[in-house]
Amino acid sequence: IAVYGTDDTALNKIENEIRGILDSRLIYLKPATFKQEEGMASIIPTA
Repeated sequence: IAVYGTDDTALNKIENEIRGILDSRLIYLKPATFKQEEGMASIIPTA
């Protein structure tokens, strides 16, 4: 899941909302620490 925000506060708010929704359905998120390059490559549109 790629999450976008205008600043850190907005990003944290969106992340907490998504995490709350998923946690309520027993779906737990795992941070992709040190996987930023792979994550960005997986969501960038290719032509």
